[in-house]
Amino acid sequence: MLAIERHQKIIAHLNAHGSARTMDLADALSVTDETIRRDLDSLSKDKLLAKTHGGAIKIGKQTQDLSLLERQIQNIDEKKQIARSALYLIKANETLFFDASSTVIELAKILPDMPLTIITHSLTVISLLADKPSIKLISTGGSLNKSSRSFTGSHAWKTLEKYHINKMFVSGNGIDLERGVSEISDQEADIKGAALKFADEMIFLADESKLGVKLNFFFANIDEINTLVTNQRPNSKWITACKKIGINIIS
Repeated sequence: MLAIERHQKIIAHLNAHGSARTMDLADALSVTDETIRRDLDSLSKDKLLAKTHGGAIKIGKQTQDLSLLERQIQNIDEKKQIARSALYLIKANETLFFDASSTVIELAKILPDMPLTIITHSLTVISLLADKPSIKLISTGGSLNKSSRSFTGSHAWKTLEKYHINKMFVSGNGIDLERGVSEISDQEADIKGAALKFADEMIFLADESKLGVKLNFFFANIDEINTLVTNQRPNSKWITACKKIGINIIS
């Protein structure tokens, strides 16, 4: 197969699915991983896609603030896997912060009824946990963003000031070893940054497509992450860097 044909198929796949892993493209096109990496380099230079750790994403996919419904159907298997891994980090009688990300929502879906206090700005998380009597729910309140079904603004920040948070479970649109974790939305970045001030531990949930990505609004430095939960083991560069910083990786 000629390079131009592979490039067309890669772009078609990204247009249909939004993201792709190098190994999956190599299998689909019957070429080596190295060939796909060269293809991705070429297409990235032409600004036809954006490279990520282990693959690529469609241009524009992470530069627009998608609705919660759109985000919930992207990489759903990876998000469910991450949620199952993160569940083991939750202990009875803790006070937790859950953000409004689609990955944390998957965690809320499988959270058992156990004695916990959960502070959240997510209307969806509240709905999912409202019928579990052992879980004390605290809404931050604030201005409701109907697209993300999350509360933001100064009222939400002030609510967080009243509590001591044992662990915060959050995701974001990108995580970079130098700059830290980032969001497309400044409002989402602000409330996660506010929660971080009152939390003992930050647990960041991210599928592989977010590794190495930098977006518009940063809310935490890389060394403020205690645990990174992802769907597959990062490469040696990430493992070495995280070990040096002191970040625990769960995959």
